[in-house]
Amino acid sequence: MVNLSDLKLKEIRKSIDVDINGEIQEINIFNPNVEQREDIKNKIQELTEEGKEMSVLIEDVFNDMFSELTNIVVDENIIDVLNAPTGNMLIVMQEVFEIIREVQLEVAMINYQNLCQLESLKYNELSLLKAQHVDLISKDVEKVQGEIDKFKKGVDKNGVQ
Repeated sequence: MVNLSDLKLKEIRKSIDVDINGEIQEINIFNPNVEQREDIKNKIQELTEEGKEMSVLIEDVFNDMFSELTNIVVDENIIDVLNAPTGNMLIVMQEVFEIIREVQLEVAMINYQNLCQLESLKYNELSLLKAQHVDLISKDVEKVQGEIDKFKKGVDKNGVQ
């Protein structure tokens, strides 16, 4: 059986032991908190809307993410490191990309929910308009029925069949 608490994000997403010049060091990749997720989402959207080149987008987002979500000190241009990564860097990047994908999925889900709400509102609006249309038709029916009834009374009074 799985406990609900087992499905809650932990502070540390992944720990990787790496050999740096013969010394074992631990790289920690942290799960972003709500505020950090929002910052990542806003940064990605902002940079995408500004039409910046992919390398600028990667550099800006990844510099922020490495500073906030890992215990790695950014002492070199991220693009230079990405052009010649070690196996350990590839593992770290895989986790960072996964965080970005999660945030992008969250944005897509929010956009989808907003579209569903808008669709629902428009269907409600359509229903109200249809009800108004039916009401107008009903009034026309009553008016025509009144004219028919009036005509029949006139025919009955004059004795014409």
